[in-house]
Formats: sequence, C-alpha cells, structure tokens
Amino acid sequence: NETGNYGLSLQRLNNPGMGTTLSFGQSVAGAISQLAELDTYTFTGMAGDVVLVRMGVSSYQLDPQIRLYRPDGTLLCSVAGDFSNGGGVVELNESNCVILPEDGQYKLVAGDGYDSANDGTGNYGLSLQRLNNPGMGTVLSFGDSVTGKIDLLGEVDTYTFTATSGDRVLFRMGASSFQLDPQIRLYGPDGALLCSKAIDSPFEGGVAELNDSNCAALLSDGQYTLLAGDNGGNETGNYGLSLQRLNNPGM
Repeated sequence: NETGNYGLSLQRLNNPGMGTTLSFGQSVAGAISQLAELDTYTFTGMAGDVVLVRMGVSSYQLDPQIRLYRPDGTLLCSVAGDFSNGGGVVELNESNCVILPEDGQYKLVAGDGYDSANDGTGNYGLSLQRLNNPGMGTVLSFGDSVTGKIDLLGEVDTYTFTATSGDRVLFRMGASSFQLDPQIRLYGPDGALLCSKAIDSPFEGGVAELNDSNCAALLSDGQYTLLAGDNGGNETGNYGLSLQRLNNPGM
C-alpha cells in the first residue's frame, strides 16, 4: 500500500559471485552505498581454526552486521549492532562463534542489519584474523617497544612472540590525546583468549596494560598473539606498544 525507492541484492552463499578474497591479518575499507546492499568476502580456513572478524563504523552511518557462512552456504554465526548515533564495532570471535568446523572456503557478508532495518548506508572497516595461527603478524622480542597506527575503522594490528610456560609478561599500549582508545588482547598458542584490557577516554588518550596483576603466567610453550586496536572500533590514530617478560626480561 506504499510506493518509493528500494535497493535489492542477490548472492549465492555456497559459491558467491563478485566476492573479495581476504587473507588472515588483512584489514580493508568498504562502503554500503545503497539500501539493502550486501558486500561479500571470502577466505579459506581449516577445521579447528579460531577466527576473529571485526566490522567498525563511524558516527551517523550504518548499523554494522556481519554473517559467516560455511563452505556449503549454511549460516555459521552472525552479529549486528546499533551504532547509528555514535559509531562502533561488532565482532565475531571466540566468545560468540564456534571454531571453524571443516576445511574450505568461508563467506563473510557485511551490510546494514540492526533489527533487520537495512535502511542505512555509509563507510566501514573490516578485519579478519586467525587467532591460533595468525597471518601478517609483526614478530616481537621481549624488551621491544614499537610504534603503530590504526588506519581503518575496525582495524586490528597483530603481533606475535614466543614464550615458555611460566613466563610472566607485561604488554603496554598507549595513545596520545584526540586519538584512539587503546585495546589490547593476548591469545594463547591454541587461539584462546587469555586476558584483555581496554580504556575508554575520548579526547584524552591513555594507556592500557596487561601485567602480572591482570594476566596470569603463561601456561604453555609456543607462539602467542597480541591484538591491538581501538576499543570502540570507530577511531583511528597512532599508538606505541611495549612487550617485556617480567621473570627474565630482555634488552
């Protein structure tokens, strides 16, 4: 009983067309430019992989929705948020999405979808990472201090280091004023989240730290993964990052 303009999208979920191929560790910028648009991304995973997918938007734009489909096209998991007034981020991670069940090509569909409204458009950033065996990570040694930059909405930067069972680590991320709100997360060799810290101090900068008071001693030998990003997923900027081992420090 009404008339007006609309947007229409069609996609095949078991073998999508016009999809953008992603690699683990990659962050990309995208835009939903018309009503009901769906952007499709594909990646190859293996059974047992633990993945993190992060989609961030800035203020007064779309409400982000991401959906992950199995190789046969059936829905594995999805998440959506309502950030139309302030920007924000949604994630598929180890807390709300199971470990990949099989080898094959997986599909990510990004769009506007909070409360099934599908009436928003705007820019977004999308990141993909594998937590048990990350791609494109920067290798750190104990005692290192480095600088980095979050260039895209929803971006996560990945760092890896090798440790021994019983090690106690200190990981510190700082940002200056008028930039991002630091968020740091530490994952074990199996991709399980061990501890995390984030601050929310808009226009003030600040530092987030994992140390012996909020992160227990490491439980196994192997490669550990650190993720650095903006807590709200809607800001960009420079940061500094330091790693140290407290029981046997380096440098």
